[in-house]
Amino acid sequence: MKKTAYYLFSLALILSPSSAWAGGGYGTPVKVSAYQTRDSISEIVLEALSSTSIEGKKCKRITLQVEYSRVPWYSFVPLMGSAHPSYAETQTALAYLQKSQQNKQSLLFLSMSGLATTANACRFVSKGLRLQTQAADNLISSYYYRL
Repeated sequence: MKKTAYYLFSLALILSPSSAWAGGGYGTPVKVSAYQTRDSISEIVLEALSSTSIEGKKCKRITLQVEYSRVPWYSFVPLMGSAHPSYAETQTALAYLQKSQQNKQSLLFLSMSGLATTANACRFVSKGLRLQTQAADNLISSYYYRL
């Protein structure tokens, strides 16, 4: 029994993405240059504010297509949990992105579990977003799980 619990705990640590954020050293500084929603799919164009590319994807400008989907199946396994954002968290983050575009505010962007690529090299799909605020920084985290 102890061995099974140990393996389940180890599996939980491996599969659960970390959502810790401290010191503001994570994420790419971006601005929202375009925002639109159609049929529950939001498209956001993010432009890097510095000379670095966004999330190491060799793109200074990316289009993020947000199609919310529920949490991964393994989050229902006892002790597993999930760091995947809820629908409400995604809607809050989308509202913040829209407001950021209107007010020309910058923010930090971070992919927590990879960006799903499409046929276009600088276009990605997200299955959920989360807004995190710490001091004067606002961070939008994008989630996409490959199952």
